[in-house]
Amino acid sequence: MKPTLIRYRHLVLVVILTIISLHFNNSITSYITGFRTEKMNVIMVIITQLEVIWILFVLLFIPFLASEKHRTKIFPLWGSIALALLLTHTLKIFFLSGRPEIIMLTQETSPGFPSMHTALMFSVIPILLLTYKKLVPVLGAIAFLIAFSRIYVGAHFLSDVLGGIVVGLASGEIFVWLEEKRKFSKKIMNIHFELRRQVAHIIIGSAAIIGIQTNLINIRDIGCIFFGGLFLLIAYKKYPDKIPVITPLLSFFERKKDRLNFPGKGSFFLILGIFLSLILFPQQIALTAIAILAIGDSVTNIVGRYFGEIENPLNPKKTIEGSLVGFFFSLAVASFFVSFWPAFFASAGAIFVESLRLKIGNLEIDDNIIIPLTAGWILTLWYF
Repeated sequence: MKPTLIRYRHLVLVVILTIISLHFNNSITSYITGFRTEKMNVIMVIITQLEVIWILFVLLFIPFLASEKHRTKIFPLWGSIALALLLTHTLKIFFLSGRPEIIMLTQETSPGFPSMHTALMFSVIPILLLTYKKLVPVLGAIAFLIAFSRIYVGAHFLSDVLGGIVVGLASGEIFVWLEEKRKFSKKIMNIHFELRRQVAHIIIGSAAIIGIQTNLINIRDIGCIFFGGLFLLIAYKKYPDKIPVITPLLSFFERKKDRLNFPGKGSFFLILGIFLSLILFPQQIALTAIAILAIGDSVTNIVGRYFGEIENPLNPKKTIEGSLVGFFFSLAVASFFVSFWPAFFASAGAIFVESLRLKIGNLEIDDNIIIPLTAGWILTLWYF
């Protein structure tokens, strides 16, 4: 109880400092940016790029996946990062705060408060305190350096950075509490395999949407993830027991028959569907198509598999209940991006083709491709 209490006290302290810092934002920003030099500018821009954070996260996953003792703790780690993303995105929309009125060394378009870079970095620290305490000083130092760089490059005020620390630490503490009091990892491990896959599907798709909306990732990043993943899957096919990170991930999320015939099939077509949507359609239409793919398709599978009883006459592997609930969820998420009627027809078309079993010769067309392309073309015809 004592270490947890100390962490909560630190969280309250940062909240108080965030409020106080509002009165000193301009002066502190001017003071820090006054130290700019050409060499330091180059270093800080490199540090503040989001690619650095994603690389750190990938490296951070390795000790979790490599350790049998802490392997399941990767779920609260992922959950904390995802929650920090969601909370930061929501708070940005709520506050709509501006950024410093000085020359920025980076290009920023989203509202300032709170700092998403900072929130992401600090969201993993409470989980590390639960698992790998020796990593906390190292990652903590890197997190503070990234937070400082956000002020230095002119992207954020001090209050934005401190607010990001609050959001990150709070996200981590929520999942620490879930782990300690509710045995979060154990419950996730006991979830049925197919349900586990669909939850991962929702998380990946939602993270892509938030990342694209906030300019954290772009088409180039998605392309790099796709082709990098393709290379790893080819390596796994040749050396199935020798890829330290990919092997345990596939064994946990991938069907056994797919691991033998097409390892990583689900993730491959999901990322490909997202990538094609961004290439073929304007961003707003692409985001709508990805949302229908991430939420609608997953809900259709979950409801159909666990609660569906009425067989779909077009495809005996699908159910009417799954398609109906998937349609309503698709309509709900699509309405965040486009108006009601285009969202209605895009969702209806996407869920309809999801209920079919489409083939070209003996090759079955994957849902992760046909769903976003159908939704995207319907919206394109509607608007253009």
